[in-house]
Amino acid sequence: MHEVNSLILPYLQFHSICDDDAESILKPSEPGKGLIWRLKYGIRKRDPDKQSQKLSLGPSACKDLSKILEQFHGGSTAEGTYTAESDLDRMMVIPDINVHTAQTVPERVRGHIFLLDTSGSRPGFGRLRLMQLDNTEYQLFIGYNVNIREMLQDTNDGTYLSSDKFSNVFVSIGGSMNLGVSSYYRHGPCATAVHQNFHGYVMGKPGLTLEADIVHALQCDQWPVEAKEWITRERLHNWPPEKVVEKISHQKCHAVPIGDARSRLYSLE
Repeated sequence: MHEVNSLILPYLQFHSICDDDAESILKPSEPGKGLIWRLKYGIRKRDPDKQSQKLSLGPSACKDLSKILEQFHGGSTAEGTYTAESDLDRMMVIPDINVHTAQTVPERVRGHIFLLDTSGSRPGFGRLRLMQLDNTEYQLFIGYNVNIREMLQDTNDGTYLSSDKFSNVFVSIGGSMNLGVSSYYRHGPCATAVHQNFHGYVMGKPGLTLEADIVHALQCDQWPVEAKEWITRERLHNWPPEKVVEKISHQKCHAVPIGDARSRLYSLE
């Protein structure tokens, strides 16, 4: 039996986003050989004009990407901590790839559709099995010059989205762009960009470096069963407050690739 992609239930930790009255619940990245799909939850504000924006991979590529990729910011800088050891965590949600928990293909859902398959997996883990492969050429993939078929892998029990290939593709894209960084490499599920001599980052201390971890994520249609326990569990000292838990529980969750050290097939996880 194939091991499964992982959706690790998050250790919830609060980080502020730039938007007012917004919170992102992110866990610092963990090292891993392959990729599992870890959940990240957040409260964010949407840009209604986002879908009308166009991608251009020219000198302003980074700015253009922000127009079509929903982003979550975490880490020290998002918390407002500006010290020599501060870092930046960024999660970028890939549009037009949908993760569903139901066995049937939803109607009127555009994009590529994958089923969260948790059969035979440890709690919180699951593979992403292909349900629908859309023939439409989507804007982001055209701009990146990437075909999603390059990320698929056939197995005896179906075709799955290889989390290892998924991560490598998006890490390699960033590495091929002129981002003005001293180094750019894969770190677990993330691409780590090292900015040398980050001017003005810490006042009066030129020459410091800033590390930014960037991970690409997929949006799930709903919280998986394993994650819902977090909503109803008993809490000591009323933390987080009931109002915060209620707010979080109505938000989307996302799957990100992280390697499961216990899995024999971590490259598919």
